[in-house]
Amino acid sequence: MLVRLKCRIRALRWVSTSSARFFPLTEKEEQQIDRLERLDLRDAVQLLEDRSVSPSAEVLAWYLRRCGSEAAIAEGKRIHYHIVLCGFKSSRYLCNLLVEMYGKCGSLQAAKSVFHITPRRNVFSWTIMVAAFAHNGHYMDALNLLEIMDLEGISPNSITFIELLGAVAALSWLDRGRALHRRIACCGFLADIFVANCLINMYAKCRSLADACSVFESLTSRSVIAWTALVAAYALNGFFRDALKVFLLMTLDGVEPTEVTFVTVVDVCADIAVFGIGREVHGVIDARSEANVCVGNALINMYGKCASPDEARKVFDAMQRKDIITWNSMIAVYGQNGYGFQALEIYKRMQESRMTILGITHDDITFIGVLFACSHAGLVKDSCKLYSSMIGDYGFKPTSLQCGCLIDLLGRAGWLDEAEEFINSMPYHPDHTIWTILLGACITHADVERAARAADRIMALRPTDSGSYVALSNLYALAERWDDMARMRKLMDQRGVFKMAGKSSIEIGGVLHEFIAGDTSHPRKREIYEELRRIEGVIRERGYVPDIKAVLHNAAREAKEKMCCFHSERLAIAFGMISSPGGTELRIMKNLRVCPDCHSATKIISKFSGRKIIVRDANRFHEFRNGSCSCEDYW
Repeated sequence: MLVRLKCRIRALRWVSTSSARFFPLTEKEEQQIDRLERLDLRDAVQLLEDRSVSPSAEVLAWYLRRCGSEAAIAEGKRIHYHIVLCGFKSSRYLCNLLVEMYGKCGSLQAAKSVFHITPRRNVFSWTIMVAAFAHNGHYMDALNLLEIMDLEGISPNSITFIELLGAVAALSWLDRGRALHRRIACCGFLADIFVANCLINMYAKCRSLADACSVFESLTSRSVIAWTALVAAYALNGFFRDALKVFLLMTLDGVEPTEVTFVTVVDVCADIAVFGIGREVHGVIDARSEANVCVGNALINMYGKCASPDEARKVFDAMQRKDIITWNSMIAVYGQNGYGFQALEIYKRMQESRMTILGITHDDITFIGVLFACSHAGLVKDSCKLYSSMIGDYGFKPTSLQCGCLIDLLGRAGWLDEAEEFINSMPYHPDHTIWTILLGACITHADVERAARAADRIMALRPTDSGSYVALSNLYALAERWDDMARMRKLMDQRGVFKMAGKSSIEIGGVLHEFIAGDTSHPRKREIYEELRRIEGVIRERGYVPDIKAVLHNAAREAKEKMCCFHSERLAIAFGMISSPGGTELRIMKNLRVCPDCHSATKIISKFSGRKIIVRDANRFHEFRNGSCSCEDYW
């Protein structure tokens, strides 16, 4: 996304400058614009209306660019009025800028109206209109303009193609993208590095990694932007390890990474929770330059997803400049890792910081982060107080995610009646996320009937989502309601719903190792299973009893116990223990919720091995240490 954004910024700058008249500013115009740039936009517009500013075409153009950059539609309309008043309505130059301004302000109807009356429309006029459609989500309208341009004999330029590629990417329309690629080749723009980068991005968004690689391979000169686009393409398609390999090849090729490259690579490290590689990338960033805000934010997010809130806090504290994303990211890191009080501390510091002085206090994401943190830390009073403050003091309308945090908190406290009542009183229709949160609480507190109601709602909203079927089936198993469990399994078969395979990964020595349940594909499989048997013996001596209730009831007890023992996270733990010195911290990522049996086993393993074991599952982070877990057995 950052790569594409960089291309679009460059494109829009070119559109604006290329549609200019290229006349030098007069001394008077320079003085007036210099004066205006020091003012707030409203004050600058007021000077124009007070006739304290001479409204030349260049001065009016400055106003339009400023209104567009600040998305100030009200002020933009006032400048439009002055353009007409001053007799400039037939200026193609100003009409182009008006269309651009209205497009940036999200007023497509006004943009179209000006476009249609623009005299002698040139390629810049059409490209600006294409951009207006694309930036406002009207991708088909943007693509249709190309056909009209052809009918009017207007040849697209490289910027036109960049915008059109963005529209195709947003639609994930591979056939149209390939047709556009052929058109670009015919027009001779394949050598344009920005067009090539957008082609790579488009193919990545269309899930055609082979085409993206083909474009990259065809480049005679591979800039850092092209390399970054390819890294992003691999990551976007889920090939995270390959994305890191591309980054390594790029550095070996002597290409200097940019901040956009670093953000892309750090995000990849976050997605697969490779702490060691992420820390190495951080070291490279520190060695080359001081990280900017975007890079700093990405590092905070990466360390958070690697369950290293202390490292994230070091980055946060070292950042000289922080934006709202910085503060929200740090709050989210503490929330994800169960540090509710620390999240509240950051929230309070945010209120007291320059953010408040600058008028930037909170947004929806801020409150989601703090409420999530309070919920996971069980801070009922703080959470309720914050929720009331969000509505009463700050005037925020609760979103589904914010309501979900409060429902989760009520569920953790065992107040299931109150949680369901809150859902039924919500001002809008509860989505699947809300019902999933309630279902999770019902499973924890073994409320079978309420769980069935919640699961029915989820299945109605998302009939092919396996999570609710499996969760309810397991709850029926725990309650020994075997007929209901069989009914759920049959319903899954009838609807073609398949349980997602559990997958766990662990990074050892900079290499990511992945496991599935019962995996026998690893080169060290014999050692891994020997270690599993050793671990099993030790934890049984320390009181471990396999929790086999949720396993298929028609299997023999011994078979059930083996099913639990060979879950993917247990394989990852065993591999980690034979591949690292005693006492070394283990970091594991799992794509599904950790099952109760593995959770109990991992607590005991952490105690007898003297290791901290961090597991990031689909719900949260679990920090197992000395026989206990940071989630306090609620997840």
